[in-house]
Amino acid sequence: MLLNLLTRLLAWLLIILLWTARGCAQTPIRDNTEKIEVFILAGVRGLDTYSTGYMLHHGCHEIILPAAIANHPAAMTAFSASATALDYLAARWLIRHHHTRTAHWLTTIDAAQDSIGAVNNLVIAK
Repeated sequence: MLLNLLTRLLAWLLIILLWTARGCAQTPIRDNTEKIEVFILAGVRGLDTYSTGYMLHHGCHEIILPAAIANHPAAMTAFSASATALDYLAARWLIRHHHTRTAHWLTTIDAAQDSIGAVNNLVIAK
């Protein structure tokens, strides 16, 4: 339980560190839309991590991820944090190359498909 809490805390710290990084500071952010999208995506990924663990705890099986990731809470949290970081970096790269609308759609579609999976995991486990 404590290890699971520490890995989730580490994942959130990694997300916050990437969010506050100034490596891609050449393009000024005009509004807070990108920051809001990243926090929504991180929340949805956290819900997906929780729902996968909940589903596995109730006897269901993961069909997309390998068992080495899905059956270990720290690996699942690290996977979700790295996927969120990759999405953030891809969106920053697209914005820097003047594809702002594509960057917003990338984050929106990723959050939508993760939320569908999380809700599905919670419904299946009942």
